[in-house]
Amino acid sequence: MSDIEQEVGGKMRKAISASAPTVSLSFWAALFGVALSIIFVEIFTDPDKYADIDSYILYLDQLVHFPPDTLLVFEPLSNLYLLTLHWFFRSVETSIDAAHYLLGLIFVVSLTRVFPRQDTAWQSILFVFAVLGPLLAFVTLRATPAYFLVAVSVHYANERKPKAFAFFIIATLFHISAMLAFVPLLALYFRDRLPGALITQNPKAMLGAIVLLGILIGLLPQISNSFSASLQSIPILSKFTAYTDQGNIASVNSLNHYIFLAVIVSLCLSYIALSLPEDRTMYIYVILSLLIYLVLFVATSPVAAFRQAPFWLIPMIAVFPWRRIGVTEATAPIYVAVCGGLFYVQLMQVYT
Repeated sequence: MSDIEQEVGGKMRKAISASAPTVSLSFWAALFGVALSIIFVEIFTDPDKYADIDSYILYLDQLVHFPPDTLLVFEPLSNLYLLTLHWFFRSVETSIDAAHYLLGLIFVVSLTRVFPRQDTAWQSILFVFAVLGPLLAFVTLRATPAYFLVAVSVHYANERKPKAFAFFIIATLFHISAMLAFVPLLALYFRDRLPGALITQNPKAMLGAIVLLGILIGLLPQISNSFSASLQSIPILSKFTAYTDQGNIASVNSLNHYIFLAVIVSLCLSYIALSLPEDRTMYIYVILSLLIYLVLFVATSPVAAFRQAPFWLIPMIAVFPWRRIGVTEATAPIYVAVCGGLFYVQLMQVYT
């Protein structure tokens, strides 16, 4: 499909969305439901029982009392954010609690920026919250802005706007793990200059090859160990080994991680098979990102892979063809119930 056809198709879709009054109402209703759910969860949960809270307290305590030489070089924006909270509250524990509560607000505001109401289905809002909300709205105090900034960057890269890289750089200044999205982002931006093999007209065959590669890596422990050792030697990526047996934090794997793997692979297959023509330009970004996810899953741990997944799931879910899989107004009650169940399962993964 030519760029002209894609542009015309995109304009037609936007025109249809703009002419339907229920689209905006559904968007705001879904967003209101997300905000209300966050408030409800915050009232009935204890911030100290969320995953990584002790690590954040230790991290901020070190920033305050033993600031590293790289304070303003390595992830300076998140460092300054936490230090500003400490300057205001004069307590490490209180500052982290404040950051936890502010994270819900950051999540909701970010949704409005990443998912413009004229383009986004209400189903996407609910699904992102159900699958990623427990992590992004309650746990990842420093990484959540990076996840959403990368999503904005992907949007602009898909439109071949250079400011995509400005947003990407800002994302890395919040959390260096955003670099995991760099290669897929480059491939998306320069997709017309890639070799034909990388922009194949049969993306399902390409996806199948990637899944096979992930399986092979999992079947070869020596390759997996070497991969983990390689990650450990690269400062930018070494934090992902914290969730492996070789890291400092014990890796906790469960059946839910494998269910999550099955769900997102199914989503990718559905997106590739059913997406609208104007949304297929993101194939290369989604497929390469899935490859990174699979490698992290089998060569480090499912937990490390889960922390990488939002970088590509958010942009893909934003354009997912929900109606083509039967999620319409008629099936809305069932869909909302399913999202509620997914949210509960994911919340139990990060709350003890």
